[in-house]
Amino acid sequence: MPLDITDGSITTSASFIIDDNNQLTGTANISTDQLSGNYRNIDITQLNSSLYVAFSPNGIRTLRPMALFAQQVKAGITLTMPSLILDLDTQTDQYTLHRISANLFGGSLSAHSISRTNLRNLTSIPVTVFGLNINKITDLIDHEGIEFTGILDGTIPISIVDGKPEIHSGVLQSRHPGGVLRYLDGSVIDKKVKAAGHHSPLVVSEILKNYHYRTLAIKVNYARNGVLKTQSHLKGYNPDFQYGRPININLAVEDNILELIKTINMINASEIEQKISEHFNH
Repeated sequence: MPLDITDGSITTSASFIIDDNNQLTGTANISTDQLSGNYRNIDITQLNSSLYVAFSPNGIRTLRPMALFAQQVKAGITLTMPSLILDLDTQTDQYTLHRISANLFGGSLSAHSISRTNLRNLTSIPVTVFGLNINKITDLIDHEGIEFTGILDGTIPISIVDGKPEIHSGVLQSRHPGGVLRYLDGSVIDKKVKAAGHHSPLVVSEILKNYHYRTLAIKVNYARNGVLKTQSHLKGYNPDFQYGRPININLAVEDNILELIKTINMINASEIEQKISEHFNH
């Protein structure tokens, strides 16, 4: 059984009639109280929910909004205080998302007042991103030796096409005053740069010793095949490099920026150096 309940309770009730054709028509009420457990490797803590529906051979419709509230859901990442309020009518294929929200990475994701038809093909749902802490995000990644700070806000439009999610033209922007992106003393990158001394061809390594960005803008696209493409534009400076003159960095990558930065070494400067070098050659 995929559901393993460790605490809390589930209450169900139903009222129905069976007609001459042995078809059911009636109502059902399902609720949970402080339910905790595991469902298909998703850990759920203190779920309170209610679902009151009418059903017939033609479909199911909510008699009041379906509501779910939990203390925490852990499925790869940890969502705290997730909530969902939804109305549906499968006979007319109408779905109204009154609210969905969750806290994560020190910030939150939310969407409000969305009406759609056909759950397998949902047109764009704008998800509001508020106050994501970049440092908390990088804590989930093997980023030893990299410091990346800042707060992000923005909008991520999510669509469902043939049952799979897509993101088109999502935008995230950093809050004032920005943050830092640098490798730390004693890290692998730091040791390689020191070993190369002033003969290091990696200009980017010098910049990332102490890069301070004032603004960071990220465009996000996600395809059904799992490819995540980001275009990042940073405006900043390194106070210890060329008298702190302005340095803008433009990146268009199909991988996590932190993982890409970690690949910088004396043999492969990667796409980052190429992009930054373009600015020095102008």
